[in-house]
Amino acid sequence: MARCLKCNYGLVLLEKKGRYKCAKCGSLFLEKEINEIEFQKFNQRERKRDIEEFSKIKRPKKPRKKMSEEERKRKSREECKRYYKKNREEILAKRRKYWAKKKEDKNQKRKEKRHANIDDTRQQGRLQHWKKRQKLLAEDNAEFVEKSLSNT
Repeated sequence: MARCLKCNYGLVLLEKKGRYKCAKCGSLFLEKEINEIEFQKFNQRERKRDIEEFSKIKRPKKPRKKMSEEERKRKSREECKRYYKKNREEILAKRRKYWAKKKEDKNQKRKEKRHANIDDTRQQGRLQHWKKRQKLLAEDNAEFVEKSLSNT
């Protein structure tokens, strides 16, 4: 039976108006509104009842076979292999994407560092150039000394 939302007293349906009226406080409620509330309460009661009945049902427990550590590891490896075979293309595509992004980020950082320290970069380039020149001169000088010693 429907109850008043204000005083919890029984409601009477006024069919012509399509409303419920409380006999005690005289409040009016739409029939649709009260029906929805009653349905929700009914639904909650049924859910509780179903849960109680379901919990009373005794299901036989399956005995679990205990695996050794080696068996567990082997099974895990097999599952990994199966997953890889099934999703190989997707995994490789993700890896390629990851490493491409990582390479791009690394190049970007290198570029930013070079531009931030452009004077240092130019100076380092000049130093490398002169070191190469010095090395060539040293080699030429060594060859010249070797030839002059062999000629005498």
